[in-house]
Amino acid sequence: MIKGENIMADQANSDKKTQSNPFEFFKDMKMPSIDYEALLAIQRKNLEALANTQKSTMEAIKTIAGLHQEYTKNAIEQANQTLKQAMSAKTLEEQMKVHGEAVKAGFQDWMKHTQQVGKHWTEAGKNFHEDMGASVKKNMKDAQAFYEKAKKAH
Repeated sequence: MIKGENIMADQANSDKKTQSNPFEFFKDMKMPSIDYEALLAIQRKNLEALANTQKSTMEAIKTIAGLHQEYTKNAIEQANQTLKQAMSAKTLEEQMKVHGEAVKAGFQDWMKHTQQVGKHWTEAGKNFHEDMGASVKKNMKDAQAFYEKAKKAH
């Protein structure tokens, strides 16, 4: 027989075997071995990174909540002082002056407060993205190494 006829004969025999047992086709097929420990280690690192970013985010929220609490307390104290000063003023002009100064000071305090809050939100967002970016980059390297190791096993 010629080489081409051998291939055709082998194919015909293979087709007959497959028709009688459909799993015959898969008997020589090798399934890749999976290193489940390595997969678990990669997922553990992902979960640790997520937990760390959540912790950082919660710390930022706690800081910002503290800033809001402090601002509100100061605003109420300032309003009470302003009311006392306005009530003790002898003339309408003096009351208007006290009120105007309080509005100006309150606006400046509010601007300072929003700048502090914005700074903390920006820093928290930056840290979150840096942490997650570093984690994704590291995990991509781990996944590629895992893939290469699995590829070499076959």
